[in-house]
Amino acid sequence: MDRVEKWERLGLVLPFDVMKFRLTYDGQLVTSGGNSGGRVADKWAIRKKIYPQLVELWQTHPVLKGIGITAHPKPPPLRPIPITIASPDQAALTRLLEPITVGNRNFVPLVRESLKLACGLDILFLRKEQPGSLVLQGGDIDNRLKTLFDALRVPSAGDLEVEQPDVAHDPFYCLLEQDALITSFSIETDRLLAKPDTPVNQVYLVIEVTVKVMTITEANVGFLGD
Repeated sequence: MDRVEKWERLGLVLPFDVMKFRLTYDGQLVTSGGNSGGRVADKWAIRKKIYPQLVELWQTHPVLKGIGITAHPKPPPLRPIPITIASPDQAALTRLLEPITVGNRNFVPLVRESLKLACGLDILFLRKEQPGSLVLQGGDIDNRLKTLFDALRVPSAGDLEVEQPDVAHDPFYCLLEQDALITSFSIETDRLLAKPDTPVNQVYLVIEVTVKVMTITEANVGFLGD
């Protein structure tokens, strides 16, 4: 019996949660300007703060280690990470590490369509305005979330025309291949206690990510264990 058949016979209910971790963002979060292409510099500011957290995730998360990925950073800490493959599950490893090239740059998203993965986000959203308000001085929450979700995915070619990551960060690690892979999200808002002169767009976000297997395939069965 192969591993896919084994999990199917166990009656596994999909989607199946395989990873859970938290990312944080401390900085300004502005509206998307009504379209996903707006505020490119602001999206890059978020990407660059999320990037080192994803580097740490690839080094340490037990699920990634469980399918045979270990990361060995070289100084300085944000240089690209050589990957050592220590598992025979080549399908999952190959798909997971395969870079997505945009322009002349390489990006490695964790949550990707080729592995039939998706994710849910639970966000603690601390900001300068009153708790519970949906329309804020810094812009409504929906449009600010569009900026955040755009920043969590592999950038578009248009984004790269405005700004590119440092050449030392190639490949550049992202959470998502595309924001359509966010299948659910929830928001809890509260007041950010900060200095009186803190910009109105300043936020502190705690983003709990739950990675899910949507369909069991030979390419992603390594996430599920033996």
